[in-house]
Amino acid sequence: MKDLFGNISSVHADFTVFQDEAGCQDSNYFYHGFMFVNNNFGREILNKVIEIKSEKSKDSEITFKEIKKDDYRVRIATEWIKLAVKLLQEGKIRFYVLGINKNHLKNFWDNTWSFDKNIYLRFFEIGLNSSVGWFSNDPKLDKPLQVTHIYYEYGNYNDERKNKIHWLNALAGYKDSCPIYSNPKKQKEVDEKLYKLSNLIQLTDVLLGATKYSFIKMNENYTGRKKCVGEFIEIVERFNNKQRAYRTKSSFYKRYALQFFPTKSNITRAEFIDNDFESIRKRGVFYCDRPTYRQQLGQGRNFKLF
Repeated sequence: MKDLFGNISSVHADFTVFQDEAGCQDSNYFYHGFMFVNNNFGREILNKVIEIKSEKSKDSEITFKEIKKDDYRVRIATEWIKLAVKLLQEGKIRFYVLGINKNHLKNFWDNTWSFDKNIYLRFFEIGLNSSVGWFSNDPKLDKPLQVTHIYYEYGNYNDERKNKIHWLNALAGYKDSCPIYSNPKKQKEVDEKLYKLSNLIQLTDVLLGATKYSFIKMNENYTGRKKCVGEFIEIVERFNNKQRAYRTKSSFYKRYALQFFPTKSNITRAEFIDNDFESIRKRGVFYCDRPTYRQQLGQGRNFKLF
């Protein structure tokens, strides 16, 4: 079988990672999302994602922040989410979300620009490392997981992001990482070979947006955005409580993962920049317990979007 890049299947379970990020002023959280696409099914998945767009809008850019009222973007996004849920269950994709709770993180760099930059880069690295480690231990994989390519949205810190994940060079199957535009037309101008992959950056954006907005109160007029969240919130709520998140019999176990960092603690700068990720995890500064907005309402508690 030829994979996403036209290669014959290897002795590994080869995956390509698509990354996107999103900030949230309402809650003061910052998110990185990593979508792992099994290369063996990548071409099939990509064709289906483009097919859902339809010929008329195949080169359009679908971003969650532009989804508000019910329009063609909502039709596409909700169909994408339904497809993604099916693909997650089948193990053809995996999705990892790391939410950084900036309320609990000190500014070790003493100015806003460095604070935001270092949070972005540090957790891009930590998130990728954590997601590779977590998904690699899936007992349902019949071959060892291997990351071959990483694509991330053109934006801030393109070269610095690549430098942050230089440790991937030591992995035998890893080939390259580079930025691509989520807008297919822009990507086509830069590198036509990769322009269709822009659609998988868009899908990553939509899944991350649906996760992020599950935790905050939305504008009542944003009916389209609510529809998208409604299609995905059942998955989010399987993983935002440690009593449910690690159920090994779940069809989404090791397929979707949700973590936040840090707990309200006195983490030091030395601990924050320490490359020993396992030591950070052992301190208990990662957590998943965080009720969605509808759960907050159901509990009848006046949470401060925490």
